[in-house]
Amino acid sequence: MHASGYCCTIVTSRGAVHWLLLVDTYLGALPGFRINAGRGLPAAEVYFEVGSTFALSRPDANLLAIHQAILLRLLGPTPPVSWSDIGTTMPHHEYTLPHLISNPPKPPSLMFLSLPSLIESLNLRTLLASAQAICNATRLPSAYVDYPNLSTSLHGRIIATPEISWSLYVFLGVDHTQTSLSHLARGNQSTTYTDYYASNYDIQLHNVDLPLVAVIRLEDLGDHQLPVPGSWDPSNNKVRFLPPELCLVLPEEFDLARIQTLRLLPDVVKHICDIQSTVHALTGKYPNCGRIGGERYFAITVGLRLDQGRGHGLAGWRTPFGPLNVSHTDIFQRLELLGDAVLGFIVTARLLCLFPNASIGTLVELKMELVRNETLNHLTRMLGLPQLAEISNQLLASSKTWADMYEEIVGSIFTGPNGINGCEEFLARTFIGPEHASVATCTCPDLISKALEHICAGDAKADEVRDIVDYACEQSVSVFCSSHLSAMFLERLKAVPTEELADWYHVGIQASHSSGTECPTSVVDVIVYLARGLWLGSPGFYVMNQSNDKLPTLPMVPVLYAYHRSVQHPAIYGSLTSDPKGPVASKVLSLFEKFLAYNPSSSNNEAAAKAITTSLAIPIPTGTIPFLVRLLQLALTPQVYQKLELLGDAFLKCSLALHLHTRHPTLTEGALTRMRQSAESNHVLGVLTKKLPSPVLEVITDAHPGIQPDSKVYGDTFESILAAVLLACGEEAASSFVRKLVLPRVTVDT
Repeated sequence: MHASGYCCTIVTSRGAVHWLLLVDTYLGALPGFRINAGRGLPAAEVYFEVGSTFALSRPDANLLAIHQAILLRLLGPTPPVSWSDIGTTMPHHEYTLPHLISNPPKPPSLMFLSLPSLIESLNLRTLLASAQAICNATRLPSAYVDYPNLSTSLHGRIIATPEISWSLYVFLGVDHTQTSLSHLARGNQSTTYTDYYASNYDIQLHNVDLPLVAVIRLEDLGDHQLPVPGSWDPSNNKVRFLPPELCLVLPEEFDLARIQTLRLLPDVVKHICDIQSTVHALTGKYPNCGRIGGERYFAITVGLRLDQGRGHGLAGWRTPFGPLNVSHTDIFQRLELLGDAVLGFIVTARLLCLFPNASIGTLVELKMELVRNETLNHLTRMLGLPQLAEISNQLLASSKTWADMYEEIVGSIFTGPNGINGCEEFLARTFIGPEHASVATCTCPDLISKALEHICAGDAKADEVRDIVDYACEQSVSVFCSSHLSAMFLERLKAVPTEELADWYHVGIQASHSSGTECPTSVVDVIVYLARGLWLGSPGFYVMNQSNDKLPTLPMVPVLYAYHRSVQHPAIYGSLTSDPKGPVASKVLSLFEKFLAYNPSSSNNEAAAKAITTSLAIPIPTGTIPFLVRLLQLALTPQVYQKLELLGDAFLKCSLALHLHTRHPTLTEGALTRMRQSAESNHVLGVLTKKLPSPVLEVITDAHPGIQPDSKVYGDTFESILAAVLLACGEEAASSFVRKLVLPRVTVDT
């Protein structure tokens, strides 16, 4: 470690401001000092919080140095002037740091990082790769010195030029009337930029954007030759150049069209930095002092590139700070482990919704097809993430690296405030993403064209929908990123009764209307919208928008948890307890009609199910007990519970991964894996099953005469019971079930 620091409070005439103070190690603890008034900074008393220390590595120290250089240029060149209590005067050149820092700050330098409060997250806004950046404050006129007013003063555009290795710069003052840039000095040579590309939208900078410069790691820029700020054409003096240390050097094969892809990323990974249990800058009294909230911070910024190699991916770019004594590689691998479990659960749940009549073997085959590395690599490339990375010749696109990155994203979103719902939204936008990114042109028969017009108008008949499905199957339309999965999906469509197809397509109509395109919808688009709707809301799951009755709106709730929400909000979701009416209520019962159609002949199953319900020490939503009892009966019925067991196994892995990730923030991926496996083994689950009420064991014994004590049936029964709790009572109740029964069985890895 090259530097240590303390948390302090600066009390000014504007009130208390909290800062993170970086002090070189040899200075030790300082009792306090006074800062004389400087330009942009009032006089202040500084008080240290004794014992609240942190340590920074060389790259992180460089980050703070860059951050401090920018802040002091904005606030003025001389604050603070003196440190009276330590008896030393520091010339201002100690703070005018060079734009490239090869070594950490040398003593006796002091640097600050502003914090909004000691209990809130850093208030940093999102910095888009194609929308915002930091300005060269030294070129600002005096009217811009007032730091809080910068948000109304600075505008510009993103500029990319091939004349400097496709470097990406930010030019302030450039508007839509300018078509070329000129007279940028690069070293001792004058270069005229006539070949450049500008973003379509102006940049508006806010004062809270400025600290984002701290996320730029200079070492990631490597040995690339960077231009230096020079003199511009006097006739174009309003153009200001972003300091080169804040520029992104793009790989030679960079596809400029991919910049537009980045516009989707804030919606996709807005929670990527909200890693609750691992991102801390300080310990002790102020554990939240250095946490950066995922809602207000975005990992993809100008100046960052993705690392190559296993465990170094998108999720790592969240903050210059990390947990003490935990390497970034361990953090990446932990998120990958969590994301893998979450991905497996959501895919299992979605497949049960898409293919309720499929066999267990078919469902497992579909799941393996979806989560294989090649599929996840494809999804990562669809997001355009590899375009931001410098890929070596040895790193193949089909390697496990990009699959790991996708799982890291899923794990990061899962730790955010939206949890499983955020992950489902992410998968809805990426997992079923088609290979056709734009409206495809195809020549359709007149019959199909008319049917498509009726589809887009929302008044298609069932036979017209059938004609479209048959035509799509004949043309082998690609819906999923896997051709094999697309074929299976189309076969599934062919098996749907004609009278039910119209409901399937209603889900896709909303996406068609909201796309904003005036092009006629093709067969590809209809199938694509259908697939996206099915993933997010399942077949026919929609409710009418109150403001516009013509457009259906997807319910923002996973279908598997619709039952207990229907009890809580019957006006919206309908009632399943008495009369199953309403778009969601009727479809829930239809979705599980094969399950619910079973009526076990033995009354023992019902008695055992009621005994389990009575013994559950978990929060059960009011009104869900009748449905829970029915599902528990299925969980205890041989030859029926396999699908429940498949879902319960996936949820158990997901829930255990989250609990262990939260409780043990410093353990490695390997240790967490061993701990999870210790609790999800058939032996442990069998022991838990045998501790259930005696009627449960009687039902199992009657159904399997001569069953051995270590039989796998006991473990499978526990997982099917867990799935029944999940379906009837929701994720919170199922997580509580795992936490109280399974988690204590974990063997702590030492």
